Amino acid sequence: MNRIKEEQILKNWIKKDLAQTIAAVTELRNTRAELIRAREQNLALIDLARGEHPDDVKLLLRVKQTEDRYSMAQNEFDEGKKIMGAEMKRMQKRLIEYEGLISHNLQQIAQLKDAQKLEITDSQQKFII
Repeated sequence: MNRIKEEQILKNWIKKDLAQTIAAVTELRNTRAELIRAREQNLALIDLARGEHPDDVKLLLRVKQTEDRYSMAQNEFDEGKKIMGAEMKRMQKRLIEYEGLISHNLQQIAQLKDAQKLEITDSQQKFII
């Protein structure tokens, strides 16, 4: 009964970590989409500034602001990728540790069952004698 409870706790914990990882990946994807939109907007503004209004200070300012936003988002995205890589490695280590723990617990349970069988056999033999 205790083993089942421990396994359920571990499963819930792993599910929680997995949900957090999925949320982080979704956030990274959203950041990437924002990067793509910012880059497209920036390219469109540059084309407009070059072709129609090369001296328009407001337009050039918007281009600069978009470049800054893109750069910040790219840095955030790169940092998120690093964090996710480290998080995935950490989760893999935890899973390996818990798999080992579960395996060890199952071995102990098997040993206890074998010991109980021996006790029953010993007590039956004593009873028979």
